[in-house]
Amino acid sequence: MPKPRTPNKPTYRNISMQVTVTLILLLASLFVILSGQYDPNSQHWAFATVGTILGYWLKGRR
Repeated sequence: MPKPRTPNKPTYRNISMQVTVTLILLLASLFVILSGQYDPNSQHWAFATVGTILGYWLKGRR
């Protein structure tokens, strides 16, 4: 009899995709923040994105 799969077990593919998307968004946000050539609305989006990423990764797995 086969073992039932646990639906919440992270796989290598899931984790690598999360890290890839995180790095792309983080690099784009840091470029907007640190370059100083974007308007305040764009910088607000960048700061919000960095905050969301930090909250996601610091939350931890439950």
